[in-house]
Amino acid sequence: MYRDKIAKIIGTVFSTLTVLPLAIPVFLSLLVLVMRGKFLYDFLMPAELFVFTLVGGLGVVVVLALMKKDFRRLAVALSLALLNLIVSQVYANVSGLAHGNTELTGTHLFIVSTFIVLYHFFAFLVVFESFRSLKFLRS
Repeated sequence: MYRDKIAKIIGTVFSTLTVLPLAIPVFLSLLVLVMRGKFLYDFLMPAELFVFTLVGGLGVVVVLALMKKDFRRLAVALSLALLNLIVSQVYANVSGLAHGNTELTGTHLFIVSTFIVLYHFFAFLVVFESFRSLKFLRS
């Protein structure tokens, strides 16, 4: 009984961490919209805040593993988010975008944007699976 309550609390804390990289840019965009009347969304910020997704997702995976619950879907979503982030960073380095040697236009813009958008999608799946897994901790 006591172990289940601790697992729920820790799982909730780690699940909340996974939300931060997606919620912070939206909150800041709305804040700028109210203050300046312009909608500015930094689509790279969730990638910059990936450490929250990683720590939160791994934390929930560990809690689920300790409670002997299924964590495969969460692990797959977390792995795919990490893979897309790594591919976008490697491409930026190889193509010269990361060093400023290449302009972010055309094919480079398409490739980097595609992997960042896929990262957003899988980061959202990490959030969804983290909170979905909380119901398994309650049963």
